[in-house]
Amino acid sequence: MGYSVVPWKQGRGYATAALRALVELARRKGLKELQILCNVENLASRVVIERVGGEVERVGPHPSDRPEQAKVYYRVRVVG
Repeated sequence: MGYSVVPWKQGRGYATAALRALVELARRKGLKELQILCNVENLASRVVIERVGGEVERVGPHPSDRPEQAKVYYRVRVVG
C-alpha cells in the first residue's frame, strides 16, 4: 500500500488518522502486527508511523527491484 497527502492538506493529521484506521482494521482481521516500509529520508512518514506505535526493526534496501533505495522497516504491533 502506498499513499500520498496533497501538499495543501498536509499537517492536518490525515495520514495519522488513515494509519490508525488501518491498524484497527488489521486488529479486527486478527493480525498481530504490521510491517511498514518508508524511505529513509521521508521524515513526515516516519513521524506518522512512530506516532501510531511503529518501532524501527532495521534499515535496509528496498525488498524487490530497487536495492539502491534505503528503506526503514517498521513493526507496528496490533493490540487485540
